[in-house]
Amino acid sequence: MGAKRTRSISGETYDTPLSHRAFCHIADIADCKLAPRFRGRTQAARGGRREITRRYAGVTAVILTDRLKLRDWRDSDSDALVALNADPEVSRDLGGPLDRAASDAKLDRYMATFVELGFCRWLVEDLDQQFLGYAGVMPSRSGHPLGRHFDIGWRLVRAAWGRGYATEAAKASLRDVFERMHLTKVLAYTSANNFRSQAVIKRLNMQRAASLDYSAPVGKGTWRGLVWIARPSDGLVNQTCADSLLLEKTLPVPPRSTPI
Repeated sequence: MGAKRTRSISGETYDTPLSHRAFCHIADIADCKLAPRFRGRTQAARGGRREITRRYAGVTAVILTDRLKLRDWRDSDSDALVALNADPEVSRDLGGPLDRAASDAKLDRYMATFVELGFCRWLVEDLDQQFLGYAGVMPSRSGHPLGRHFDIGWRLVRAAWGRGYATEAAKASLRDVFERMHLTKVLAYTSANNFRSQAVIKRLNMQRAASLDYSAPVGKGTWRGLVWIARPSDGLVNQTCADSLLLEKTLPVPPRSTPI
């Protein structure tokens, strides 16, 4: 074991060995209410429309790594996400900057996904609560060229580039969905000239899946995606630590037979 650091979540402290890559803690918060815009909302699904399953309404989530805090989103995070999505350099690979309406729609989707599934593109901040961006796993959009699947993505403010934060956050996100939610594979895709994202994908030990490469319209052009796959056997979950078991004791975990 390495040196220990005391961490505090929801008023509780834990002595966590620094050798542990990440741990998760999700607890019920009695006074946490579902945002009004999610009440009664429906979500597109195969076979028509259905009511969102609000299994994780009233739940808050935190994943800590040695340098980062990943958490679920709040309405008050809207301005930070708008600024991130408005940066031309940050958004260059995905069709350019988003206006507030498009950014807020993205925030709505992240929040609704967490309420339904218990994971999402997490908000990423440092341990001083400075906003850095987002990283995490999401279900594919309806009509995606690759059909229904889960994909991991990340986007960080320009000042946070080059510090390994994207890899650290993405690795913690993958471990969470493999260990807690029992996902069997997660895709990642990026363009041929996005060498920064490709470097992160390689550090995550994801496997290239050239047969899944695809094209999709973005704005007035066409975006061509290269695809990689992560699986639990790729080495991200072979060091389950006691701290991650704390999450499983405090949050209902779907049985392995449950399709996700």
